[in-house]
Amino acid sequence: MAAVTAHVFKSSTGQPVIWPPVIVAKQNEQVDIVNLTDDDIFVIYPQNVFAISNANSNKDPDKSGKAAKKGGKADKKVASNADLGLHRFKVFCFETNSFAQGNSDPEFIIE
Repeated sequence: MAAVTAHVFKSSTGQPVIWPPVIVAKQNEQVDIVNLTDDDIFVIYPQNVFAISNANSNKDPDKSGKAAKKGGKADKKVASNADLGLHRFKVFCFETNSFAQGNSDPEFIIE
């Protein structure tokens, strides 16, 4: 199964953008946030959506996140028991010291 992908980049006004701002995925599907900025990004994932790897099993899922270096990606697999519906998330862009936006705050929809 192919991954669901979104991209983070700087707009012509210098603001960080995530496109698409709404990511639709299914349980057990891979989600990739690709970093096209000139510095690292950090994706802050919502609770009860993504599988926690064994290395992170002792961490509070409310504080789960993943960094992506320039040209890299933050990738996560949707949990098999992920809560269905709408989940907001954030992408912090170190190049601009601000959060990426789409037409609104970014969201995951788990079907």
